[in-house]
Amino acid sequence: MIKLLPLIFILSFFIRVLMRYSPMFSYMDEIVFIWALVYLVCCNRRLFAIEQFRKIVYLIAIVIGIGIISNYSHEIQTSFFPIMMDIVSCFKVYIVYMAAYLYAETIDSTAIQESMNKVATIAQGLVLIMFPLSILNIMYVVDMGRDMRYGLPSFEFIISGAGNLSMLFYLLLSVLSFEILYINRSNTRNIFIMLLCLFTWLTTLRSRAFLFVLIFLLLCYFLFITHKNIKINIWTISLGLFIFYLVCKDQAEVYMGNDASARYNLLYGSIINANEYFPFGSGFATYGTDAAAKFYSPLYYKYGFNHVWGLAPDDLSFSHDNYWPAILGQFGYVGVLFFGLIIYNLMKHMYINTKNTDAFLISIFFIFSNSVETK
Repeated sequence: MIKLLPLIFILSFFIRVLMRYSPMFSYMDEIVFIWALVYLVCCNRRLFAIEQFRKIVYLIAIVIGIGIISNYSHEIQTSFFPIMMDIVSCFKVYIVYMAAYLYAETIDSTAIQESMNKVATIAQGLVLIMFPLSILNIMYVVDMGRDMRYGLPSFEFIISGAGNLSMLFYLLLSVLSFEILYINRSNTRNIFIMLLCLFTWLTTLRSRAFLFVLIFLLLCYFLFITHKNIKINIWTISLGLFIFYLVCKDQAEVYMGNDASARYNLLYGSIINANEYFPFGSGFATYGTDAAAKFYSPLYYKYGFNHVWGLAPDDLSFSHDNYWPAILGQFGYVGVLFFGLIIYNLMKHMYINTKNTDAFLISIFFIFSNSVETK
């Protein structure tokens, strides 16, 4: 299976494009999830031997229990298929991560490195294709950006939406970082392509792009120029929050200052929902998730989302544009706590397995950011 890694990478990057031509590709996540679940069942002893994985499994079981109890106590969504679909959506990231880690333990490191070399070559090729197109898009020579920000067209390549392309840069940057830091190919060419990747990401004109490019450059400066270890303390957390505020302030005002926007309604509605269905939320497939949108939750009519652009039944373009509001709405304040513990244990396992090497954390940071931002 490790030999399929380059193909999986290509499919992951272009999945939204492929889904336009064949609905079969929309089930790729579910296929990978089923493999991961079966694999974990088959090697459950190894799974439970790892402390963080054992805790994640227990926490997932608790959240599933909370969600199902809420489903049948509030009776907003009680159909089997939407609930199961949402369970897969909520936990597939964690299940696949655990299965991939256990599977990688059985593979020779040379085979993994060879496959990652191929993936890195593909990633570099994508950057070299996208970079000139992003420049031409800004110059209005090619039309690869539909929405305008800061007086410029946002670059979206051939992906549907600049926001979707922006999220894919987590994947690209993770691979390129792995190539330089792990395989130790920090030559001038690879670093140059990394810089092109960062610039191309910025041309999506998304706040998250500005934020994460800045964080990435700061991490590289401290780790490789000043050679200082980065410690998680009150100062680094405060600095991170300050950077987040500076970069995202304008966009936060655009979205959260406009009570007609989808993001505002999803966030505000999640708080109302969590309070009304205190303390465990309204259950699976009822709020903020793909299943809640596809099977159009009755709560959306209750909160007037059917009249909000991007959340209406005939236009669901922004119905998935959230993560924590969905968790808060569906599983309440208690569910947010349990999800926080799941993510904590995931991060702890990642950190332990980097052998406390800060350089590895750069790649892991972007992998993790992608996993918790999408749902």
